[in-house]
Amino acid sequence: MASKATFLLIFMALMASAEAHIFYVGGRDGWVVDPSESYNHWATRNRFQVNDTLVFRYKKGEDSVLVVNEVDFDACNVSNPIQRLDGGDSAFKLDRPGRFFFVSGDADRCRKAEKLLVAVMAVRTKQPIIPPSPSTSPPPSSYGGDMATSSPPPLPPSLPPYIVGLSPAPSAFVPEATSSSCPLSVAVGLLLVVQLMLVGSMSMAV
Repeated sequence: MASKATFLLIFMALMASAEAHIFYVGGRDGWVVDPSESYNHWATRNRFQVNDTLVFRYKKGEDSVLVVNEVDFDACNVSNPIQRLDGGDSAFKLDRPGRFFFVSGDADRCRKAEKLLVAVMAVRTKQPIIPPSPSTSPPPSSYGGDMATSSPPPLPPSLPPYIVGLSPAPSAFVPEATSSSCPLSVAVGLLLVVQLMLVGSMSMAV
């Protein structure tokens, strides 16, 4: 059981170290008055994320590190620090996104550019993929319009409605029925007249 617990602790430590980084402020020079690379330049070429750690290397009793606000950072005001680190080789964990301001505990050293501004990137979370909701609108009709707002195109005047499978309206066929019945009645009347003439001529001949 002890070996399993030890293995779990080692695994968790490795996972934590894989996600966070340790930065030694100023590189080989450490926390000094006149570094070979300015602290601002050193900070701009590094990317800082939440849970990363800054390590300030200096001699205990000769210097210190103060965490201050932006106003005190600009003015090198060391009388009202947010946090004071003075144990030598101090470590500071970046526990939130945003900007952190550090100055030397000695105001003269701060005015000689022993000060550091670090910008920590915001935490990026993966957005869940939301499938698109099914559309509730009716599909477009074959004539290119919306079925709810458009009407179908009119039928050609030369084609009767029954050709396209529509029931003819009664009023639409009244003129056609009237026009087709007139020649038939005229023909029947003429036939009756001819028959009457023939019957009359036959009776006169008798």
